Amino acid sequence: MTSSIPLGTVDQSLDNVDRFFHLVDGRYWSQAELVFKYRDLSKTADQHYDSYHSSLNIIRNSTLVNASLKNQAQKIFSRLLYTKFIANFTGLLEKAEWNAAQSSVRGLYLGITDGLNIKPPTPGPSNARKSTKRKRSNTNAVAAEAGMVTSRNLREDLANPEEHSSSSSSAPHSPTKSKTPSPTTTLPILTANGVAKRKNSTIVEPWRSVVEQLLEKIKGGNVTLPEEWPKNLTGFHEMLYKFIESKIQGSAPMSQLMEKDVYVAMSGTVNARMGGARDVFGEETVNLIEAQCLRPDISNPNEQLQAILDPLQEAFRAGEMERLIDVVEAALGVEASAHLLGAVTDPLKRRILDAVRHICIKKPSKSMSEGELVDVWSYVVNALAGNKLSLRSGELTSKATKWQRLLMEKEYDVDSGLATCGRKLDLQCRVGELELNNSEFKADAIPTSQVEIQYRKNLRVNQAMMLHIKEKIDMPLHDLDVLGLDVHGLSAVMFSLKYSGDVFVSGLATRHMLRLPDSPASWRPFLRGNTLSVLLAYVDHLLDLSQRIEEQELQHEEQVMTANPRTSER
Repeated sequence: MTSSIPLGTVDQSLDNVDRFFHLVDGRYWSQAELVFKYRDLSKTADQHYDSYHSSLNIIRNSTLVNASLKNQAQKIFSRLLYTKFIANFTGLLEKAEWNAAQSSVRGLYLGITDGLNIKPPTPGPSNARKSTKRKRSNTNAVAAEAGMVTSRNLREDLANPEEHSSSSSSAPHSPTKSKTPSPTTTLPILTANGVAKRKNSTIVEPWRSVVEQLLEKIKGGNVTLPEEWPKNLTGFHEMLYKFIESKIQGSAPMSQLMEKDVYVAMSGTVNARMGGARDVFGEETVNLIEAQCLRPDISNPNEQLQAILDPLQEAFRAGEMERLIDVVEAALGVEASAHLLGAVTDPLKRRILDAVRHICIKKPSKSMSEGELVDVWSYVVNALAGNKLSLRSGELTSKATKWQRLLMEKEYDVDSGLATCGRKLDLQCRVGELELNNSEFKADAIPTSQVEIQYRKNLRVNQAMMLHIKEKIDMPLHDLDVLGLDVHGLSAVMFSLKYSGDVFVSGLATRHMLRLPDSPASWRPFLRGNTLSVLLAYVDHLLDLSQRIEEQELQHEEQVMTANPRTSER
């Protein structure tokens, strides 16, 4: 049983110790779910074991740690077994991925197939599929069916008293790993409640059943979709359906990246940035989407911007960073004095100088953490907007994704657990309580494969925000042309997400790669203004969209109030 007396945490001055021990009280060091909560998403289970094991070893032998924490570290260390740790950690990872998968397939309720009114085939032997939605009465039933593990204690479940050796301080050799067999698929049981739910569903067929089959695929089951449904679909709907069908009916398991591509397609989005998009959707279709999304001239500095940057370029050529910061500080002083005296000043000049000054002071580098990158990029963006944007960063959750997850949970009887809190986001732009867009960040050291997964997540998050705005203030989706940033270290791309016809389309908003400077070689192109020009177009778009959302929100409130007789009489 966990003690009620706090033991404290390890001081930050103790190097080479996992952050878990700096943040979590010693009483809870043996709790598996807490260790899992503070995991590094870029590390494997084996790497987490090595980090956990070595951290305990350092703590128990350190003279900088108090006796209570040293004793606790010694107790856990002496009973820690590699095989138990890996089994428990992997089980928790599978549980998290399953919960996320259940709640990630979202966005369908928006009605991308409104008007098709395609009915599912009548349940019966001739139309029986190999697997379909299961009736889930509670979380334990889902966990048992999917082979999940429940909350465990590291001291009890990862340590074996009969096998431990307190004298050993090195990690055991990795045992041979075996794959968990896939759960057996069963024939569907379509209850009266299930029939009623389908009949009243806001998600029309075939999309509702496709989601069921996707959940089954992720779970490891076999999937078969009726062949007659695609014949009822045309245009983008047919393209999306055939792409999804080809991926979930294949015998091979989907890669994590492929799962994300299927999620994007399932949400009714044709993504021109997807690998192999031209093979899937056709050359003409992708070219059309790219033309809709691209803003070809935004990376070219206009005369006003070029006039502001010319003195800064000259200063950098004369004395690089030292001279540049002096010129920027002096120019800001002149602008501020003129403003105080009531003279006419150039607002754009002050915004540019403020952004450049911040970059000079912060000195961006490729070694920056994700949090540090968010701070630098968000300051630059808001400085260029004259600090008129409502940007939120930190441990944020999304109301829009929470709203969609709750809808999907109700529609499919899935238990998303903590996932219903909404996705954790990096940098939101808000209009009051409404979320306008989101930008995602990864540190430079994160591999490109993880960045690719992240940008697909960001695409679906921004789509959820568009749908949420439509739901809350009845703003037409066609009026919500969203721009967002996918940031990898000091570089970023800007994408566009639009509602076109009855599907969403997405592609790059500019082919110019945005880049913050970190060396003389990168400062020179930065001061030529292409990145600044793109960012200015970005903030101008956000400011314009913010104003239109505010106006629509007021109009919607007025309509709601006048539609209610009691309210209008007050």
